[in-house]
Amino acid sequence: MLRWMTNDDKRKKEPEVYANVAEGLKKLYRTKLLPLEESYKFHDFHSPQLDDPDFDSKPMILLIGQYSTGKTTFIRYLMEQDFPGMRIGPEPTTDRFIVIMDGEQDGVIPGNALVVDPKKQFRPLSKFGNAFLNRFQCSIVRNKVLESLSIIDTPGILSGEKQRVDRGYDFCGVLEWFAERVDRIILLFDAHKLDISDEFRRAIDAIKGYDDKIRIVLNKADMVDHQQLMRVYGALMWSLGKVINTPEVARVFIGSFWDHPLHYDVNRKLFELEEKDLFNDLQSLPRNAMLRKLNDLIKRARLAKDYCGQVVDKYVEFDPVIIFLDALLLKKQALRHILFNSGIQSCWKFTLVLLICETITKLLQKSHVPSSGLNTSKVNWQEPDHVIYSAMEWDLFKYFILSLIELGCFLFGMTVWLLLWKGFVRKDADLPSATVLLQGLVLSSFGQVFMLPMMLWGLQEHSNVCRILCQIFTFSANVQTTRVLCPVWSFGVSLISVLFGHTLSQMTIQQLSQWLNFQVIT
Repeated sequence: MLRWMTNDDKRKKEPEVYANVAEGLKKLYRTKLLPLEESYKFHDFHSPQLDDPDFDSKPMILLIGQYSTGKTTFIRYLMEQDFPGMRIGPEPTTDRFIVIMDGEQDGVIPGNALVVDPKKQFRPLSKFGNAFLNRFQCSIVRNKVLESLSIIDTPGILSGEKQRVDRGYDFCGVLEWFAERVDRIILLFDAHKLDISDEFRRAIDAIKGYDDKIRIVLNKADMVDHQQLMRVYGALMWSLGKVINTPEVARVFIGSFWDHPLHYDVNRKLFELEEKDLFNDLQSLPRNAMLRKLNDLIKRARLAKDYCGQVVDKYVEFDPVIIFLDALLLKKQALRHILFNSGIQSCWKFTLVLLICETITKLLQKSHVPSSGLNTSKVNWQEPDHVIYSAMEWDLFKYFILSLIELGCFLFGMTVWLLLWKGFVRKDADLPSATVLLQGLVLSSFGQVFMLPMMLWGLQEHSNVCRILCQIFTFSANVQTTRVLCPVWSFGVSLISVLFGHTLSQMTIQQLSQWLNFQVIT
């Protein structure tokens, strides 16, 4: 029967259309991935929930390096102007995380005010405490480069255990948070300071999971001649080999990224070519920003799947009998599998079977009512011949039409209630498509089919009890299915919506039967 229901080639799933890629990623995250993360407490133990600014933000570049390697000078060279809060010197000058963003008016936003701005993507950084927020700020400056990307300057990494302890916050944790969300990570090295301190090693370990974003820059290469540059390059590769354990050779961009004249002009051509390659890579970030967000969302989905420790839909590998039994127990995962992953597309066929069973059940119930005018004492309803004979009567078509109206009123009432609730109470909530909603509600009404075998097995004297039990089961299945289709709705909203739909259908049938002077048992 399932093969007959799923073998419909005429019905094709219509693709959803979005205004842009960001809107599609938001909808995909809220409807598919977010319920999984909430179910397994992914936000509490691994990574906080993504908000709309995470999808709408510009590409970001994170600069990491030891003190006086030229991080701030690199930013100034890239922007070709100064920014608020900039300090350049041979000593450790940058003692805070500075996010340089585009804006109409130059200014500085402190960290405590920045993490409460709903339009910025930095709200989860509040978990690192006031010690970090006091060392965190956003510099707003009007700049052509910043119209398409943002830059993050970090404190210089010092050597020694005392420097790590005296920061007062989890420095490597902050770097890992930024590394997960930025588009490019630039590790800067000074040609005269190639040693990798313990804290710098821990910082590199914190961003190891994002190797595709890392670019290595050997800065201040004009301070040595070509023979010394060759030795410096070899020493740098030897030092990186101890920290970055990859079989591939890391690409290192060599240059002197400042606006001063070169000390050794012999390598000018090399520096120009390396600078061109690096800047071309940075210029490609705005064009590939959406692809990067899609890649990060897929990576996040795999992390959530690995974190929960099991397959997202465990019923994929289960026997159909087990799935059917769990569906009878109204387990949400089993219902979700049937609705989304079972491949049932021909819902109209199941609807037809449901209506036929409901019609025959009503006809059999009518035949045992004394006021119906039928002489039931002479008819043995245990025999199939009599059932087929009564199905040929005109009453069969009347009951079929009434069952169709009853089902239509229920679906209409449910849809109207959910639309009203979304329009006036939860405007930010999402509803499934009309096709998915109607298909789910029809499939969840399979409890009504149980009345037919009860009537055929000679349980007419207990028909009222059987009918009440089937109605209770169908009502519970409708509520559970509504919770699966609308995971953001509470249990109370789902319960009221199903109750409203059933009440509307029963009232409609009662009024219609009185108007037509037709007897219906509900």
